[in-house]
Amino acid sequence: MVYFWNPLLPALNAIRKLLRPGGQLCLGLRDRNSMATLPVFRHGFLTYNGPDLQQALKTAGFVDVRQQIIPEQSINVMGQVMHKTGLVITALNPEVKP
Repeated sequence: MVYFWNPLLPALNAIRKLLRPGGQLCLGLRDRNSMATLPVFRHGFLTYNGPDLQQALKTAGFVDVRQQIIPEQSINVMGQVMHKTGLVITALNPEVKP
């Protein structure tokens, strides 16, 4: 998942090169605030708010980058409701021009 792609830009460049022209990339993740409470993210994994990941996709050459915000509620092992924010980010690999 995108949390582990460090450095991010070379990973996105590699994905774009593998994706057919006009192909769509879809990334699902939770936002930075939702992930900050998990202990594993104290060890250097990357987190995003959405716009920062969208900009990285554009820098890597993707086009038509869009974000959908999905509020989530889940129950942790202690039975407490957790309010999280999910993100779905889509981007297109540009069509090859003749």
